Amino acid sequence: MKKYDVLVIGDINPDIIITGLKKYPGPGEERLVDDLNITPGGGATISSLALAKLGLDIAIYGCIGKDLFSKMLLDSLVEVGVDITNVSILNDTKAGTSIVLSDEKDRSFITYRGALEKLDLYSISDEVLGNCDFCFLHNYDHNKIDEYLDLANRLKKLGKKIIFDVGYDESEQWDPKVFELLGKVDLFVPDELEALCFSGKNTIAEALYQLSTFCPNVVVKAGKQGAYALKDGNIINVPCFPTTVVDSTGAGDSFDAGFIYGMVKGYSLENSLKLANFIGSLSVSAIGGSTGIPSTKELWEKIENLKVIE
Repeated sequence: MKKYDVLVIGDINPDIIITGLKKYPGPGEERLVDDLNITPGGGATISSLALAKLGLDIAIYGCIGKDLFSKMLLDSLVEVGVDITNVSILNDTKAGTSIVLSDEKDRSFITYRGALEKLDLYSISDEVLGNCDFCFLHNYDHNKIDEYLDLANRLKKLGKKIIFDVGYDESEQWDPKVFELLGKVDLFVPDELEALCFSGKNTIAEALYQLSTFCPNVVVKAGKQGAYALKDGNIINVPCFPTTVVDSTGAGDSFDAGFIYGMVKGYSLENSLKLANFIGSLSVSAIGGSTGIPSTKELWEKIENLKVIE
């Protein structure tokens, strides 16, 4: 079995991105929008696409259905070299799908989970886990905390590094059981809202200090404020890379990919954050989470020409 830099585990689904909705329709009403696009979505998918375009060997683990959306997703992953051997194609369900209401400021999601509900972390073999150096966990479900803990324990026994992006808690319970999982994770990459809600704090600084008592490395994504992390007990902020925002869908997942690349390659914290912000800026420059990220050759030409990292 081939060795991979990163095994990404989580959500594989399309995003139906709607832009230009001026007002939500009431019962019996209709509203026109400016545009609609169907793109590869799901945090695991977007991160995998970006990591592969950066040049890493990537495998993805997840579940899809047997429908047109699912075929589109597999084709997009294969096109950039992501290994889909461990993607389960299920006959009795459809690909999970998110309807994304997007503007230049933020985005909201309406999600049908579909095949995402079938993800079984217990079924991932130690052979699969043993063939990666890093494992990136997406699509956290607090109802499956025991599965995540079991997976994390197995990864640690195998000597693997674990990255975790918690995602928004749709139940809004912000279950503190997540802290037990954080104790086994090497890098935690929440966005600002997730960091504040899980920590129960009012500021990014307070959240960083609190979350860092569980996980040794925490990076908080804060949109136009850039990203925050702790270094030698002090908070550092690396500003976002200037760009014109077209669609913010998948920006955090693309940021994750940039930071993980830096982690895999042994970059400094500052350079990892700079690269992450740059990859995130490319993501928001076009409709869809990975559409704005060019092919590997063009991407690295941009990184070098703009002197993104030192």
